Amino acid sequence: MLIALASVLVAMSASFAAPGDADSTFGVNGLVSIDEEFGAYGVASVPTGGGKTYLAGTCVLAGGASERDRVCVSRLLENGQLDVSFASTGTAMLPFSSHAIGIAVRPSSKVVVGGICRRPDNNQMVQETLCVAQFDASGHLDDSFTPGGVAFAELPAYYTRPSFGYSGAYRRRASFMLQSDGNSVVAGSCGGALCFVEFSATGSVLRNGLFTANFSGGAQGVRRVIQDSAGNFIAAGTCLTAEPNPTGFACVARYAQDGSQDLDWGGGTTVYPGVPTLGMLSVISLSIDQLGRILVAGSCPGYPFDVMCYRRLLANGSIDNALSSGQIVVSSFSTSNNDEVAIAADSENRILLGGPCFLRSRGSIIGPEACLGRWLANGEKDVRFAGTSEFPGPYRVVARSNTLMDIFLQQNGKILLTGRIENALGVMRLKGGPYPASACTLNADANNAIAASSDAMLVTRYLLGFQGDALTLGAIGQNATRTADEIVTYLDSLKNDPARKLDLDGDGLSLAMTDGLLMLRAMLGLSGDALTQGAMGQPSAAFPTLRTSKQILQWIEATHGVACLP
Repeated sequence: MLIALASVLVAMSASFAAPGDADSTFGVNGLVSIDEEFGAYGVASVPTGGGKTYLAGTCVLAGGASERDRVCVSRLLENGQLDVSFASTGTAMLPFSSHAIGIAVRPSSKVVVGGICRRPDNNQMVQETLCVAQFDASGHLDDSFTPGGVAFAELPAYYTRPSFGYSGAYRRRASFMLQSDGNSVVAGSCGGALCFVEFSATGSVLRNGLFTANFSGGAQGVRRVIQDSAGNFIAAGTCLTAEPNPTGFACVARYAQDGSQDLDWGGGTTVYPGVPTLGMLSVISLSIDQLGRILVAGSCPGYPFDVMCYRRLLANGSIDNALSSGQIVVSSFSTSNNDEVAIAADSENRILLGGPCFLRSRGSIIGPEACLGRWLANGEKDVRFAGTSEFPGPYRVVARSNTLMDIFLQQNGKILLTGRIENALGVMRLKGGPYPASACTLNADANNAIAASSDAMLVTRYLLGFQGDALTLGAIGQNATRTADEIVTYLDSLKNDPARKLDLDGDGLSLAMTDGLLMLRAMLGLSGDALTQGAMGQPSAAFPTLRTSKQILQWIEATHGVACLP
């Protein structure tokens, strides 16, 4: 048997996945598309501590229905399947014309969605206004929030024709934020100003705000608004230079909660007081990293198309010159300054930048596609991030002919991408990492690496009853910190745990020819039939249902950590 295992190790030595590869434990090859009978697009998703993911977007009803655009919210299980305990089908929808902007989950597990609604009034549809809907944990509109579960803003006169809606190919013009006090804010562009509505935790409108600024009232205006840890609003979009011949330029500014602009923000290099000089064609997305630095993403000049780029600002608004490439990091993705671009930072302040893009391949232009890249915290390309021979790391084509709207990070470091996928509301999950070996409890030799050739081999030999040199010879990794006796003691603790932590197939037993072989294959990156064929135990009266291949991988991650799988 050990000879057979060794041959498998050699044959599969090149099968390891990389950070950024599709997560095979989620959906179909990492991809979930919802309600294919609709034309739809997702704008936001939020992972919860229970392993479930909420996805918000706008679904377009099929057929000739009037007012076809509707806010829709789906809840997914850890494996990407729709959670049918939510709204009976897994997807809830507002009963009137509406567009989703963002989503958040309260500590009470109630789901809050910010959007743009045409408020029903005496069977007549009135002008678009801002709204916040709250669903209970079962997916029904929550009457305890406000009667009907949806709160509408009564917009003052200066909100006439606000630019909160979508223009063209699902381009977001507003932002939604759930504050720590339970209140929520929808913010966007009103003429030449940033404006917002704050809703209380019980759905009443607390205030309508108009922040004076030089934002353009045209097609761009305010593109994204976020809040920093102090509750200040940071807005990005297109500003206008002074009269008599105003022109647009990419800009970002900070405002206090009372609406006053911080004129000292931005350091010494500013276009106006409080408006730092960016040198970008457009600013479309914002994010804040673990150190409070602001990531500003958009487009920069390129040929034959403009390119995606980002800049990082310190918390005081000054340019962060610590990036290795200088001040602006430019991707190899060609894009348009009108397209949606998304940016996020992970727990190690690595930067993820993505959106629709055009790619050059063998002299031809391909696109638009949905693309993603990752950079280290110092601005250098993260070459460990997934790529191909055609498009080397840190870049990857996420999905062909689709739209990436936003990027979110799960607590375990996995990457969620939300957007329009196969003409449906969609989300894709990618592997994060690389993770430290200490994050995997199957690290039998307790060294600084997880490897099938050592850890899985040790577990398999242990399950065969080997001890001493017979257990460890040729199977100990470099810099191992456990002796043979300590490995046996440690694996005894896993095997005898009430959770049966070495029973991968769920048959109630821990055997070398099944569980050991499954662990070996899983650590080599195998899935589907290649993982389970000839390696499954038999069901019994006590354990009538064995795990599927996907459930085995999910169980390994949930029981022993995401670092255990390549």
